[in-house]
Amino acid sequence: MDHRKKLLNRSEETTENVLKFACQDRSVRISPKVRVADALDITNSGLDNEHYKYALSSHLDFVIADESTLPLFAVEFDGPTHWNDERACINDRKKNKICSDLGLPLIRVRDKHIITSANKKNYLVWFVRMFFAQQIIVEAQDSGYLPQEEVFDPMLTMSDSVISEHRFPLWLSLQATGNLHRLFEQGVISTPTPSYFAQADSQGWTHCLCICSTPSGQLLWGASEVFIEGIGVAPSEAAYEIAKINLSTAVFSYSRNGEGGVSPKTMRDWFEKFLAKYPETLSFGGAGVNLGFDLRFSFRDGQAEWVVV
Repeated sequence: MDHRKKLLNRSEETTENVLKFACQDRSVRISPKVRVADALDITNSGLDNEHYKYALSSHLDFVIADESTLPLFAVEFDGPTHWNDERACINDRKKNKICSDLGLPLIRVRDKHIITSANKKNYLVWFVRMFFAQQIIVEAQDSGYLPQEEVFDPMLTMSDSVISEHRFPLWLSLQATGNLHRLFEQGVISTPTPSYFAQADSQGWTHCLCICSTPSGQLLWGASEVFIEGIGVAPSEAAYEIAKINLSTAVFSYSRNGEGGVSPKTMRDWFEKFLAKYPETLSFGGAGVNLGFDLRFSFRDGQAEWVVV
């Protein structure tokens, strides 16, 4: 009997292929199933016993390393049943903390991130290219070509050897932003700038809800979820980029068939559930949208929060 098993399932194979495309111009190695303790030096690292033992027994789905085999960042694929597995969630938090504490950038993806794309850019490809753009910026600062005190946004990269079909290739929502402005000028929506709310859950994922209103008082929305750490852009900013793209798609569809809008009452109910499920406020903006209900921003026990009033 043949007892061999495939090292990667179908989704992990897709993730690997996406990573190969994203890294095609970089001299890197993509290694699957790398033990955490092999990617990170955990000896005298300050990890407590629980996390130290977990690092010895767990692995990372993919580690992307430079030519010298020094790890640059890791990618984890979370399957569709991942969130319903309490043990998996506990282990994810351990792995997240280990990578964060020991300085290994981490990207978590789900099926939507390796399949869905915008402006011909796969979301995982976008995450990886932002990491490389940030790396180039840091190298230029270390070499003295750029000032150390200057803050550079990798999304403002003018050109990219892998993603090159649009100007500002790493500004993912460029086309969506233009579409929203055009639809505003056509009278489809009441303001070209949507309201957005980025919240975090207990697993470290960032969830963004992006909303705009129509002249008739209906509300349209787009949502997203990301987990990125250490790749050069804030998770809330990346989540907003994707949520705005999804909102643009919803607005365009509404302009064609008048479907997809919801009442302020329905949105209020959704928003209360959104805040309850993802309680930690990260960022927000676009206060000009009339949601049809009132929100209050406050602090409780030192924690910022939105309250529907």
